[in-house]
Amino acid sequence: MLPFQDMYTDLAWRYLLYKYGHHEAVKRFSNLTRCLFAVTGAIAEAHESQKFTEMIDSIIEQTEQTFL
Repeated sequence: MLPFQDMYTDLAWRYLLYKYGHHEAVKRFSNLTRCLFAVTGAIAEAHESQKFTEMIDSIIEQTEQTFL
């Protein structure tokens, strides 16, 4: 992790401990981490989908040029 990521992770953890106590902090931090992984996965999937769309558009364009 980058130093600033480590700092924000530690800050979030300390806040959750202060606000909710250890048991709830673990649950909430776990949920936050799960959500971040889900968002990261969705972004990666959207990026791959965009690449796929660009490939299909390129194939269509090449096919049209071939038949002209």
